[in-house]
Amino acid sequence: MVGMATDDATIRAYEQRADRYLAQHREPSGDVVVWQDRFVELVGAGATVLELGSGPGADADRLERSGLRVLRSDAARSFADRLRSLGHDVLDIDVRRDPLPEGIRGVYANAVLLHLDREELAAALPRLRTALPAGGVLACTVKEGDGEEWHDRRLGVPRRFTYWRAAPLRDALETAGFTVVSLEHSSGRLDEWLLVLAAA
Repeated sequence: MVGMATDDATIRAYEQRADRYLAQHREPSGDVVVWQDRFVELVGAGATVLELGSGPGADADRLERSGLRVLRSDAARSFADRLRSLGHDVLDIDVRRDPLPEGIRGVYANAVLLHLDREELAAALPRLRTALPAGGVLACTVKEGDGEEWHDRRLGVPRRFTYWRAAPLRDALETAGFTVVSLEHSSGRLDEWLLVLAAA
């Protein structure tokens, strides 16, 4: 990344603590697996999708086993370089500012957009909508709650989290031109989550 400003501290956290994050990675819950399968069904077998924040790469691997072609991406060099070492092509994409690829049928962002503040998300969603064809699908998850905070739990360095309730998240998606297909609650090990599927 170029120009690591204050708003890039979360990316720096992943740069500095990638090994710790990977060591703590867990298999997805049943709710998340069902949500992933529904995404695959909506975009259709053989479709090309962009994954934002590929991180460990497990989600992309599972989506590919389900019949999708996944363009992996990450704003953190630590994760991108690791995936490249495993033989994958990886795009360097910060959803706040970088161009998005053409020809995609879906965007998959699991635990990624929660790092944007509300203004950044309001700016990113129309860009994601424009990148998708009519009927294309955005799959994203955010933590459920109120407000936002910086905390160093799990990694020992601060990351920003923005919490959402269902109604304002739905409003933000619809304002950006998406139609919400499903918006469901899910209980994780430590947090409550909102699982979203939205059509362009």
